[in-house]
Amino acid sequence: MIKTSLTVEETEEIVEKIANWSKKYDLPAATTFLFEVNRPIAPITAHILIGFGGILNTVMPLDMRDLGLFLLDDSNTLRLEERIKELAN
Repeated sequence: MIKTSLTVEETEEIVEKIANWSKKYDLPAATTFLFEVNRPIAPITAHILIGFGGILNTVMPLDMRDLGLFLLDDSNTLRLEERIKELAN
């Protein structure tokens, strides 16, 4: 069955993975900037990731389909930015 939404736990897992990656490589400003710049076109980006997720997963460490579902909800991006700020301090 094809997933059409993420559970709260899956959403939080994605937030934590991206936020921790951002902290590990000391890129909180760049990560926040990229997600903020993407917000106006997030639905387009999300559908591309969902559609081509199988191909992209061969070279990416994060499940691209799940990231696409993550981007469909704008509040997820805001939560991610908040978490990145928390870890940066």
